[in-house]
Amino acid sequence: MASFGTELATYLRAKYPLTYVVTNEERRVEREAAAVAASLGYETWLWSCVSGFTSPDGQELNAANDPLQALGIIKDAKRRVLYILRDYHPFLDVRTNPANAVGVRALRELARSLRSAPREEARAVLFIAPVLVVPEELRTDVAVLEWALPTRAELRAAVVEITSALPPDVAANVTPETTDDVADGGVGLTLEEASDSVARSLVATRGLDRSIVSREKKQAVARGGLLEWVEPSESLSSVGGYAALKSWLLEREKAFSPEARAFGLPEPKGVLCVGVPGCGKSLLAKAVATAWRRPLLRLDVGRLFGALVGQSESQLRAALKTAEACAPCVLWLDEVEKAFAGMGSGAADGGTSTRVFGGFLTWMQERRSPAPFVFATANDVSSLPPELLRKGRFDDVFFVDLPTPDERRDVWTAQFARYKQAVPADMSDLVGKSDGFSGAEIEAALVAAMFTAFASGSPLNATHVMGELAQTVPLSKTAAEKIDALRAWAKGRARNASSTVAAGTSRRTLEL
Repeated sequence: MASFGTELATYLRAKYPLTYVVTNEERRVEREAAAVAASLGYETWLWSCVSGFTSPDGQELNAANDPLQALGIIKDAKRRVLYILRDYHPFLDVRTNPANAVGVRALRELARSLRSAPREEARAVLFIAPVLVVPEELRTDVAVLEWALPTRAELRAAVVEITSALPPDVAANVTPETTDDVADGGVGLTLEEASDSVARSLVATRGLDRSIVSREKKQAVARGGLLEWVEPSESLSSVGGYAALKSWLLEREKAFSPEARAFGLPEPKGVLCVGVPGCGKSLLAKAVATAWRRPLLRLDVGRLFGALVGQSESQLRAALKTAEACAPCVLWLDEVEKAFAGMGSGAADGGTSTRVFGGFLTWMQERRSPAPFVFATANDVSSLPPELLRKGRFDDVFFVDLPTPDERRDVWTAQFARYKQAVPADMSDLVGKSDGFSGAEIEAALVAAMFTAFASGSPLNATHVMGELAQTVPLSKTAAEKIDALRAWAKGRARNASSTVAAGTSRRTLEL
């Protein structure tokens, strides 16, 4: 992908009238844009609704801070200028404020005049805003530029600049190793966020503390509103059964190493786990992040969709860019079928869902390392688009079925340990009575039995648990047809998470 500066230079030479960059890093964009403009013989004017037009060094050029008046000044100018409009997006939103339609129309007319301006009077407008707002009327006039978060080298240079003027007693605590460590921890932050966290570390600890920078990264992810930073406590040992999938995941952990790159292996892309609800798919996502010692980011695709033209696609790019910046990490898409079901028509939303889905597929296919490992889960595969399932998107697809007797024994053991209860010496009755139960249903039965035991003032015993199992109707009975259909789909299409037996084959007969 071409750099921001290269693309901006190309757009200026091609006389693109309006360009838009989505970022909170105003100062970095302004510095690079001004440098590009100067190399092409453009002046740079900055505008805001507070200060009007100013030069990059802060000198007042024109006090016009009314957005409509500012467009008139740009249209009438007779000089070669790149105009950078800060936070202009509220004046482009015609849905919530129809009065903005006049300004949008003025921009359309401005775009027309800028395209036909002579070379010596060539002008262009660059919008810088934290969100993308492009009304339908301007769809063909606005080009959207990508802005990358700072690289590790840029972050290290910022750390060096901040620490270069420290008092001797504090400077003694700063070493090249701690500088590198903090720069590594800051990857994924804006330059200002990283600088602020470094300054806070110096004040709080009189040195460089990566944990403070990491906390800032978690807050930055939360502020974005598209990704959730999950703090898992589960381990693979806390997930009963699924030996084949666990073994596959542990093998893939080694494939992230430099030795794997030297061997010629690409980084693993991800895995799709489909299967019966309540059988531990989400738990596995948390457990693998813990096992690999990687951050776990949960993407709620429903949060991506916005009302304005291009907003949903822009938010997808922003979420994926944040996840890439936090790599190596695990990107968790839970119940992915609810997000990407029915992507074929796109009739209900003008094709927005289809474009978002297409953007995600392209990213899955073409992303380059370092990139997040995608852990996707699904319950209803019948509604999944076939494009998502083909090879190249995920490394493999696993089918997670109801637990076998041995796996139920593991699930019971893990749940007793999780809730600080004594593990029964003989669990054969519990294993037999819970035939057809999912892991979630086994956990729910144990918790309910604990409530009963606690209310009666007696220790938990097998009678309490057996009583709860007798009163529970498992999903394997209430939704037997759906589970059979799921197993039929998985046969020949997915690997079995529990063993090397082909998914969908009859491993047991349930007596329901």
